[in-house]
Amino acid sequence: MSKEKSDKTIPMMDPYVITVEKSPLSLLDESPELFQTGYWAAFKEKFGWTPFAFNIKESKSSYPLLVLVRKIAPMYLVGYVPYGPAVPDPGKTRGEYLSVLSKTLFPFLPPSVRFLRFDLPWILKEGEEDSLMVKAGRHGRKAPMDIQPPVTVLLDLTGSEEAMLKQMKHKTRYNIKLAEKKGVRIVEKDASGLEEWYRIYRETALRDKIVLHSFPYYQNLFTLGKDYRGARPELKLYLSEAEGETLGGIIVAHFKTRALYMYGASSNKKRNWMPNHALQWTAVTKAKEAGCRTYDFFGIPRADDPADPMHGLYRFKTGFGGIVAVRPGCYDYPKGFLLYAGYVFAEKARKFYYKVIRKKL
Repeated sequence: MSKEKSDKTIPMMDPYVITVEKSPLSLLDESPELFQTGYWAAFKEKFGWTPFAFNIKESKSSYPLLVLVRKIAPMYLVGYVPYGPAVPDPGKTRGEYLSVLSKTLFPFLPPSVRFLRFDLPWILKEGEEDSLMVKAGRHGRKAPMDIQPPVTVLLDLTGSEEAMLKQMKHKTRYNIKLAEKKGVRIVEKDASGLEEWYRIYRETALRDKIVLHSFPYYQNLFTLGKDYRGARPELKLYLSEAEGETLGGIIVAHFKTRALYMYGASSNKKRNWMPNHALQWTAVTKAKEAGCRTYDFFGIPRADDPADPMHGLYRFKTGFGGIVAVRPGCYDYPKGFLLYAGYVFAEKARKFYYKVIRKKL
């Protein structure tokens, strides 16, 4: 690439001047976000995505950025930035920042990329309305759907186990003890335990009418967790067992100072023995022992609403204590709005099918 192109800068009538340089995937290992790493880029490349790594330079700092590109139709590609940019939140001007960043990135991506979708990692301050505070800027729009869950529970692991138990809801502490009394046992497995876990995961998907990836998806997650030469997560697979039966299992990633609960499966058997509480408490304590400072429960409904079909998930995860953290979700920055509008229509239809129609079948 010529120096002229690699130093290409697009100034805007705002305080941001950004320069983009194409970079090797190894630069991404500097990122604090798991979904912005070279490991994640290599993983998603196995499943139809083309990764692009960039060094983003501002006036006083620089940071790595991963953009994943996927073909949707002939001459129609989309760009996705998972939990990026992993930089301090610009606050009220964040929309303008993303406008400049997206316009600066487009010349370095394939010409058929029609829009960039940023899945923003920034945690909003209490009382902020994401739809108002993000202010998508001159070129942005709120995406019709979010990819990663925008609302989660973050548990501080820096205190003692006694302090963590104390901050839990009474019912959660009770259920952890109940699982122990019932003889629920938690075992840690390596990748050889994935087949048993996936069997339960299929049962979960059928019960809850959710879409799941194929088995090789999770198999490759663990394979790369061992083989990738750069910064990579330590993946944990925990299974709950009782009376010779597997009752459930979870996959947790330890990355730098964070633990992330990624996937969970639960059997229809002995659910009143509270194996899921035992699983999460084990994962929390193991993450603390490993030196993680935060445990991310990765996704809850937006509000404590008993009418929400996922209200049980809200009560379960918030029962462990911690704080409810709200991110802005996904924002799109199109090159042109005509082709983008067609994609939005199709995506809304797909969302309606999976969220409404499929749930009723």
